[in-house]
Amino acid sequence: MRELYRVLHFRFTPHPLRPKALLRALKSLLPYAHWSEKRIRRLLERTLTDPRAPTLIAVTINPPINEALSRQICRELKGIREAIVVPPVPDRKAQSRYLGIAAANAFTPRFRSGQGLGFSAGQTVYAFASSLWLSPEQISDLRLYALTRCPPSVFGWTAEGTITDLIARHLWHPLTKERFPQTPFKEGILDPDLADADALDFAFVEVGTLKAGELLFDHAETLEFDVARAKRMGVIAELLGYLSCADGLPPSLFVRPKRWQAVSPSLLRTMVRVEKPVVLFASGEDEARAVLAIYHSQRVGGPLFNTVVTDELCAKALLRLLGRREVGGEEDHRWQRERLKFWVCHWHFANTPFTPRKEVAKRLGIRRSLASTLLEEALNKGDAQVKVFPPLPDPTCALDAEMMLLKNLGLREVRVVEVGQSKWAYLAVGQAAAQLLLEWLKVAEEFAIGLDGGRAIRAFVEALNLPHSLSQMHHLKRLELWALHHRPRRKSLWGAGVNDILDAVAIRCHGSEWSEKVLCRPFEGDAVVERLNAIFVSIGAVDEPNRQLLRAHNIFIPDLERAVGTLFSQPFDATGKPLGENISQALGSVSLGSIRHAVSQGIPVVGLVANPQRALSALVACRSGLVNCLIADRQTAEELIRLTSSG
Repeated sequence: MRELYRVLHFRFTPHPLRPKALLRALKSLLPYAHWSEKRIRRLLERTLTDPRAPTLIAVTINPPINEALSRQICRELKGIREAIVVPPVPDRKAQSRYLGIAAANAFTPRFRSGQGLGFSAGQTVYAFASSLWLSPEQISDLRLYALTRCPPSVFGWTAEGTITDLIARHLWHPLTKERFPQTPFKEGILDPDLADADALDFAFVEVGTLKAGELLFDHAETLEFDVARAKRMGVIAELLGYLSCADGLPPSLFVRPKRWQAVSPSLLRTMVRVEKPVVLFASGEDEARAVLAIYHSQRVGGPLFNTVVTDELCAKALLRLLGRREVGGEEDHRWQRERLKFWVCHWHFANTPFTPRKEVAKRLGIRRSLASTLLEEALNKGDAQVKVFPPLPDPTCALDAEMMLLKNLGLREVRVVEVGQSKWAYLAVGQAAAQLLLEWLKVAEEFAIGLDGGRAIRAFVEALNLPHSLSQMHHLKRLELWALHHRPRRKSLWGAGVNDILDAVAIRCHGSEWSEKVLCRPFEGDAVVERLNAIFVSIGAVDEPNRQLLRAHNIFIPDLERAVGTLFSQPFDATGKPLGENISQALGSVSLGSIRHAVSQGIPVVGLVANPQRALSALVACRSGLVNCLIADRQTAEELIRLTSSG
């Protein structure tokens, strides 16, 4: 890993090196001083084809803006204050990514502390959110609002998933390690009923056409939505789950997804009326008719958007539908060169390993020398940016503490990690849990994991680095991740609910070779426990957030002061006995009885704890058969050892 990181760092940081310069730089290092040029070239080829390389590299290609076409769209669509039009690419996921980057470049400088941002569901809205990097030193107390909400059994490009992933990425991503746990966000508000036009300063929404890849199509059965009936009734566009025909009017007979929650269209209309940005994302020729339908819907109450972010294919198709032709775009040689440079970057970096320049030139029908010139120009000017991240070090284990806990508590597995600072405890424990799971996956063909929520579990799943880490799992054919509780989400501070976590997994695996092999499953009660190969759970305490959760579910436990800890938010006493009657049903969680049964059956139930104040909770959970594996930081482990020694 050291060699891989060094070569990548020399290649791209602080600025990209040409092949000959890179060869000279490596030859100056002691390990390669006596290597032949041919041998070093083979090293470079291996580096860029190494399956671990994508985990160390982040490539950002900033798409150029077709200013002439953007201005023309604003002229032809009255009331549109701003249009952003970027070049098209054939891959839809990549196109969404470029639209998101273009929007992030445009709107991030306009955000101010304390503002409210609204997000709809959709792949491009998620791509926009994932392109945002907001420094808490520059902006703070942003409120994030979900404009739509899906049932908990839907995982993927949901508005809730977009918001919680945005929150979690700023907390858990390696880029944030210098300022953890600071965050630029005040809270994520996941219930659309809590959003209103006064609270929102920006809204980012995505048009739909009821096709594969969209939530309403892919999850039609779960959402109880008849796609075929809607299309028979002339529906060609969808926004926030509201349907429009070509004339901008809703279908003659009421049809909508039944299990779907969204803000009213009047919220968007109010924002447009008071000149707050409502940004509509669309791409491709097929979505031009949908954009026009949404635009025409202003006849039933006012415009629904005042800003559009799209690609050239959609923009030109819009002009044709309006009976207009593009003015001067193809004759602009400067724009043609900028677009060609963008395409060179896209085709070079689109795949891993990177596509050779010779093949890029052949695909675009240009000379190899021109492709090289444009690529180097883009890299040197910042149009394409390659960042190289150091690999996270393997957790350092405290073997002495592990052995003492294994012997004293009779557990099946213990991992104790050294932590330099207490604020890194969750990250270190999560990384150790990921390392343990990956060890199991190396020899498995199928594996099913049950997940709790919580900060330690979120850190664990982030450290798994799905789907990249699975490239080394040569025997694995199927990985299932099951939610072990089901609770309606109204707000999020950490992005650490189990649905938040599974949304992130589904989104990150989408479009990869693992998209059909990594399956996220909703909570289905205690019966699912017997199907699991392992369970990962946070060991908690009865603190104020836990009390608030119990009150929110109308759960009142008279003897709550007897509780020493929680598992799946369920309080248990000093003997490990759950407090309260049928509390798991009220919370919508797996019962502690089923977890204890899993332990008795030998299923690994891994308790994660990263706080010395929860050592007693962990001790009782271990001794009472609620967990049979433990992962903890050194401080917590030492407190556990002290407690076991004192009896």
